[in-house]
Amino acid sequence: MKSKNDTNINIKATLARNEALFQGLYDNMTSGSAIYEVLHDGSKGSDYIVKKFNKKSLEIEGKTLGQVIGKSLFDLRPNIDDYGLIPAMKRVWETGEPCVFPVKIYEDDIFSNYYENYIFKLPTGEIVTIYNDVTDQKNAEIALQKSEQKYRHLIQTASDAIYLISENGRFSDVNPAACSMLNRSREEILNLDIGGIDPNFSVEGFYEFWRETPLDAPIIFETTHLHKNGSLVPVEVSGQKFQVGEDVFFFGIARNIADRKKAEAEHAKLQAQLMQSRKMESIGTLAGGIAHEFNNILSIIIGNNELIMEDLPEWSFSRENCKEIHVAGLRARDIVKHLLTFSRQDDSIKKSMNIRSVVKESLKLIKSTTPTYIEIREDLSPDCFPVVGDATQINQILINLVNNAVYALPASGGRIDIELSGTVIPPSNRPSVNKPAPGKYVRLLVRDNGSGMDKDILEKIFDPYFTTKDVDEGSGLGLSVVHGIVQNHNGSITCDSIKGRGTTFTILLPAHDGPVEAQSEQNTTLPGRGERILYVDDEPSIAKLGKRHLAALGYNAFSTTDPVEALEMIKSEPNRFDLIISDMAMPKLPGDRLIAEILTVKPGMPTMICTGYSSRMSETTASEMGIKTFLMKPLNKNELAKKVRDVLDNN
Repeated sequence: MKSKNDTNINIKATLARNEALFQGLYDNMTSGSAIYEVLHDGSKGSDYIVKKFNKKSLEIEGKTLGQVIGKSLFDLRPNIDDYGLIPAMKRVWETGEPCVFPVKIYEDDIFSNYYENYIFKLPTGEIVTIYNDVTDQKNAEIALQKSEQKYRHLIQTASDAIYLISENGRFSDVNPAACSMLNRSREEILNLDIGGIDPNFSVEGFYEFWRETPLDAPIIFETTHLHKNGSLVPVEVSGQKFQVGEDVFFFGIARNIADRKKAEAEHAKLQAQLMQSRKMESIGTLAGGIAHEFNNILSIIIGNNELIMEDLPEWSFSRENCKEIHVAGLRARDIVKHLLTFSRQDDSIKKSMNIRSVVKESLKLIKSTTPTYIEIREDLSPDCFPVVGDATQINQILINLVNNAVYALPASGGRIDIELSGTVIPPSNRPSVNKPAPGKYVRLLVRDNGSGMDKDILEKIFDPYFTTKDVDEGSGLGLSVVHGIVQNHNGSITCDSIKGRGTTFTILLPAHDGPVEAQSEQNTTLPGRGERILYVDDEPSIAKLGKRHLAALGYNAFSTTDPVEALEMIKSEPNRFDLIISDMAMPKLPGDRLIAEILTVKPGMPTMICTGYSSRMSETTASEMGIKTFLMKPLNKNELAKKVRDVLDNN
């Protein structure tokens, strides 16, 4: 009896050791493994109940043993029936034949992995799966496939010709772009060596090129390739020599540079035009700076001349002389104003206007700057229709057209006619693209009796940078600017010219049916009523002049040349002044910053800003800052009186 018991004990001990050995091996497998009991017919994931799960499986699933034992495969993987694994497990359970379930992705809310499964059946009827997560390997394979497909697609669809050349100088592969560029089939090119498409390379020359070219070193050079029709195609070749296993190839990308070569031929001309354009821009900036300084000087001349005139009796000869000084000063002011037309960066503001007045004003500058040997005749109809436009740009049209006419006239003299009139274009039964629409128009005509132009030049005159002048004489922008302005005003411009007889430019601008914006002229000096005004200008003569004008008008006037001092005065006594007038360009504290600081101390304080020229200050900018009035120097006494009175009365 004892012996039988001992035997049973030994058997149990052996079984226990074997179980422990199996469990140890099972748990330390590098692959995941599970043992399932099969219920029903094994056709669904819910028919497979977990009996054992090794440690690797628990790691893959992210669960504990207690969370999986007794659970069905469906409980662990709700999408398992869509995975394709269940039919394979059923087949093994029914036939007893093991199988390998190939790599397949399994995806749900938690997992997105690739698994490879080995399935077999135990003698006890349970199903065993051993599986490996091969996601990294599979992703690498997919990435490699995609990369190969992508680069093959890039090569096949590239617009540049691509060649793969072997060490013997023959082509191993070419893309469709290479075939298209040379008008040859792929088979034709593959049957050629490098000399067959590049006459600059003999076979010996290619061998020398091969020897001198380092491995994996990018190179770039220009050459020509032979088209099937015998013509040469200029190309830029970039590539490098590289090794694949034992084989070495040259990978070359050839770009057709025929267009680039043509563009390079134009480069020097365009570069010269760019330099000329920049020079013109610099001149505009310089004109602004000169205008600022000149306007300050004119302010002193005109202002002090007005003060002298007030002290002289009407019968005085000195007063007559002062009137001449005053007229000359105003004329100089107008010239500076026109200079600013070319340096100012303000946005164009269109308004209804009497174009006759604008043209007449422009002619003052034109006549003052045109050589005296050229006769300018004007015929401005008093019955012109009003137009909607920008007076500055209309002025620019006239100046550019007259300058163009002056250049066409000989040094011995000539004539320029400027005509302005109203015209009506009646409805037509034969509409034309180049003909203006029916309606009322203002016609501006500029005609000269100069050298004229032939048909070839006439076709190009409105092209930007086209010019018949020498490099130092013009930018070629004048007529293109005129054309742009006319288009911006919804108008049209035509040019008629006869070689040796002269040129006529005709501009049509649509008439405006509404009223003309009123421009009041008020020469009456408006007196002050003792209001306290601070005049700030860093130029001592202008500061003193401003104070004297204001005092003469009946104001309690103060002045300073230091904007910082002016700000301290306001900070210490915010209610001391009724109005602040400040220059724009001042050291330490520019006028716009000074007024901004003042409005911080006392919001709503009436302020005015004046300038000889400023690229960053305009009427619009001043209004946006809360400044009541923007003034351009030089001011005369009447203008100052009106502006000051308007600000004080409307505050």
